[in-house]
This record gives sequence, C-alpha cells and structure tokens, in this order.
Amino acid sequence: MTKSEPRKRVLHVFTVADSIGFLRGQPAFMAEAGWELAVACSGEPPAWANVAFARTFEVEIARRVSPIADLRAIAQLVSVIRSFKPTLVHAHTPKGGLVGVLAGALCGLPVVYHMRGSVLETATGVMRPLLWGAEWVTCHFADRVVCVSHSLRDSAISMGVVSEDKAVVLAGGSGNGVDASGRFDPSAHASARDEVRAAWGVDEQTVVAGFVGRLANEKGIRELVQAAALLAETAPSLRIALVGDVDERDPVGRGLLEQIAASPNLIRVQATPLIERAYAGFDLLVLPTYREGLPNVLLEAAAMALPVVATRVTGCVDVVVDGETGLLVAARDGASLAAAMQRYADAPTLRRSHGSAARSMVLEKFAQPRVWGALASLYAEVSSLSSVREESAPGANNLGSLH
Repeated sequence: MTKSEPRKRVLHVFTVADSIGFLRGQPAFMAEAGWELAVACSGEPPAWANVAFARTFEVEIARRVSPIADLRAIAQLVSVIRSFKPTLVHAHTPKGGLVGVLAGALCGLPVVYHMRGSVLETATGVMRPLLWGAEWVTCHFADRVVCVSHSLRDSAISMGVVSEDKAVVLAGGSGNGVDASGRFDPSAHASARDEVRAAWGVDEQTVVAGFVGRLANEKGIRELVQAAALLAETAPSLRIALVGDVDERDPVGRGLLEQIAASPNLIRVQATPLIERAYAGFDLLVLPTYREGLPNVLLEAAAMALPVVATRVTGCVDVVVDGETGLLVAARDGASLAAAMQRYADAPTLRRSHGSAARSMVLEKFAQPRVWGALASLYAEVSSLSSVREESAPGANNLGSLH
C-alpha cells in the first residue's frame, strides 16, 4: 500500500470483550495490508485492544435470546457504523454474529461472519430449532461465512445453515493462526519447565498430561476424571494437570469437583494468561471435548511440540493427524481416553516423535501470517461487493440516509 492510498476499514463485532483476544496480532498486520480495524463489543475492551485498534466501541449485546435487547444492540451498531464508516463488517460468535451481520446488512455493507463452532452439534430439545434459525439467519445475510475448520464447514453445510458457495476456510483453518515462532516457540520457554513443575509438586520422572480450557461438561471433564481413576492403577507415574476455571454456564457439579480434589493424580491449576509456561511443564496435552470449531489449545500445544490426545470430533480432526501428531479417541469414552494417555505415558520416544511432527505441521499449515494473508485477500474480495451494490442500487450504502 502506498502512502497516498487510504486504508479501508473493518468493524469487528463480538458479543463480549474477552473474545477480542481472537484477533491478537492482526491489527498491525492488517495495517500493513491497508486495513484499519475497529472493534465493537459488550463490556470494556482490554487495555491492549485500546492501543492496537483504531477505535473500540462498547455496545450492549445480550448473550441470551432477547428480542428487545437484540434490536437495541442492532440499533447501537448501526450508530457505530455511521460513526466509523467501515468498508465492511466482520462479526464473530453466535450472538455478536447475528446482531453484527444484521446491522451491517441494514447499512448496505458487505458482511463477513466468522463461525468458530456450532452449538447445534450437541443441542437438543426446544432450543435446537431456535439456535438453528438464528444461525441460518446470520449465514443468510452474510456475504461470506468463514469457518475455522474444514470439518466445521462440512458440518454447517450438512445441517443446512450455510451454502457451499458462501462458506470458506482460511489457509489450513483456525480463526487467527498460532504464534508458533514467538509466544508458542518451545525453545523460548525451556527454562520455565522446572519452575512450573516444582509449583505443581512433580519431578522430572513424572509424566504430566495437561488439560487447558473451561472446566465444563462439554469439554469432557467427566470422562477425564474417569480416565484418571483408571490410570491411578495402571500409570502411577502419570499426573493430569487441569488448567482452567469452572464454567458457571455449564457447571460440572460439586460432586465432580470433589472427586477432582480427592484424586491423587489430578492437579487443579488456576487459569493463567501465561499459558505458554504451563505448556512447557506438560509432556502431552489431552482434550476430551464433545464439540469444537477448531480448538486453539491444540494448535498451541502442537506449536510447543507436544503430542495430544483428543476426541474424534469436529475441529479436532483438522489438527490431529491420528498416529502421527497425536492420538484420536471416541468422545464420551473414558476408557479409550485412559488407554491413549497410557500409551504416551509408557513411550517417551513416541511422545517426542509425535510432538516434533505436530510442530512441523503447525508451522506449515497454521502460521499466523498465512492465515492473516488469506483473510486480507478475503476482505479485498468482499469489499468489492460495495461497488457492485452501489451500481445496482444507488444510495444503498449511504449511511447518512438511514433513519
């Protein structure tokens, strides 16, 4: 981009401020590519976002279905769009996606919806048709739907919420790639291993399998506790570190938390922003999740040269090459989970081999510059729709005409 060329603008919309972390590193890259980024969300954006983005806007977006609150959020976003005058809107997460896409469409702007997972895969009862309808509306009014993995794209198409020609995957997948050459470079954290493991009360002879994420039912915590009970007998040198906090929206229950506290081979570790140090203390990662879009923890662990045990579900199958970079097991199967962890516990050479292959795979398919470059190309493609619309319907993108 030359200095004489004005930057085009993207307004990102998230439900909550915590999700802005999905865009770490992007603003600087996109600025070089000619794009100026702003973000709108409910709650106060983190301090780093106020520095990294051209503008940040607070908008009241309810997590739950609330027609009145949702209409109010759409109206607020229309006001933000009038103020920032973006070239296109990029909406994320289910509720932020719905109100962001509708606000952008009302303003006649090209819209990108980022599908990071699908609750429809495990939803049941009366909520399922409501969730399906909301997702269909979001995808219908979006010009492109970015799915974070190929398996998620296949799932969304098969469920009928998005068409094949509209759904795309960036590079190898993921929403933001992984910083494998910086934050998640294992050579940069080798010195942290002894310190972290000492804090957990384990020595170098102990094999540590790490779980990173919300302590929630849908993450397979119950099956992980079942596996831990089996491994206490068959792999006495194995410990499982649970790094994360209880998810109050999907609580595992007091009884299971008491089992975790009483288990001799489970270690509770509070969620930490320095998660790369925790990875340095692991020998392998375990993720017994029921559903994903494309789990960042698998990318981060692979970048840190860790083999993984994960479930054979959407998203996980895009990152784990079974028998080469990790092991895949059936979801909701504690015995199979224990057997795979046992296999790694007994085979340090296999752990190193799979971990090395995992890092090579991540560097090739999921490096951040590759994913960001694909996104910049998508922006260029989608933004061209503005001129097409102006030619076919003059004034459609004139934000000043909205009332």
